[in-house]
Amino acid sequence: MEYLDGQPLRSLIDRGPLPMDVLLDLATQIADALDAAHSHGVLHRDIKPGNIFVTRRSQAKVLDFGLAKVFPTAATSILQAPGATVTLDQITSSGSTVGTVCYMSPEQALGRELDSRSDLFSSGIVLYEMATGTRPFIGETSASVFDAILHKVPVAPVRLNNNIPVELEKIICKALEKDRELRYQSASEIRADLKRLKRDTDSRTSAVAEELAVSTKRLNWLWPALGGGLLFVLVVAGLVLLESPVRLPSVTGVT
Repeated sequence: MEYLDGQPLRSLIDRGPLPMDVLLDLATQIADALDAAHSHGVLHRDIKPGNIFVTRRSQAKVLDFGLAKVFPTAATSILQAPGATVTLDQITSSGSTVGTVCYMSPEQALGRELDSRSDLFSSGIVLYEMATGTRPFIGETSASVFDAILHKVPVAPVRLNNNIPVELEKIICKALEKDRELRYQSASEIRADLKRLKRDTDSRTSAVAEELAVSTKRLNWLWPALGGGLLFVLVVAGLVLLESPVRLPSVTGVT
């Protein structure tokens, strides 16, 4: 097995919201990993911070495909492949509710037929946690969590972390659409939006840094000028005092 040196994403989130540059980088990698799995006909079905590992080099690894399901079309091609040893009864059947309750999609909670958009909903929950440090759907029992997933709208991320860009909040909300027809339709769409946001964020950061550098140069030029002007005023004031006659106070009553 591959040796991974780092920590689960869960450990990072437990410390609070992730810095925006770290969040965008990891979220893009997670979306890319899901796109790779889905393109091979594999549905993870248990996307959560505990199943995502972050190495010391800031590489995101999606782990634990123990509940993964092969799409029907992909299952057919696997069974027809030369040397295939798997049978249909060994492929996890649809219609069963499996996964971690807090990270299930609405259709997963209802035990319906799943597709890649279910993983995208779960990744939206992970993204919400990365941005806010808290889960969007909570409850004291599994039933109350299911009810929140099916019927309740989570607190707007920006209310929990006002440093979140509006664009990121839109990405999170679209990933968490309860109607999968209105949700992101592929992981590549999420990846594209995240990369676009990172590019725009980096551009704004560069613009601010450039403006700060220009302002610093102006100040570096202005301070010597102000210092020279102040010195000139002091010299002129000193010369005026030297050239002015000194008048001694008059003394009366002295003979």
